Amino acid sequence: MPLSTEQRQQAEARLRDFAEKRINAAHYDDCTHRFDLLRCACGGLELEPAIERHPGDRPGDFKGVLWTTCADCRERRAALGVTALEPPPTSSLEHPVCSCGGRSFIIGNCERWEDWGFFDEGTVVARCCGCGELRALVDTD
Repeated sequence: MPLSTEQRQQAEARLRDFAEKRINAAHYDDCTHRFDLLRCACGGLELEPAIERHPGDRPGDFKGVLWTTCADCRERRAALGVTALEPPPTSSLEHPVCSCGGRSFIIGNCERWEDWGFFDEGTVVARCCGCGELRALVDTD
């Protein structure tokens, strides 16, 4: 069932606040913080994430691909990729599940950019469509 405009705006505001706190945006007032909800080409916001971790991945410095599958149309796409030019010899695939058992999330990407155009860091955060629990999926540096 599609979200109403009010529900989408509320989810987006909670995700933005959570993401900005996660990357300590308040202490970087000389930088630009960009936040966007991930959407399917069909317009769907309820996505099932899968995290493909590549060699060199570590907490705070994601290496790999964040895949999303739309809960409405089932289209799968790469939502974020931080990879080497060569495909990894092996990788693991995680399918995040909320503590309530939910697998569908509204997902947002928040990035900090220094005002002269240099990417500093970012985070991809999610809100469970079942219970509203917030969580971080990956952090980039």
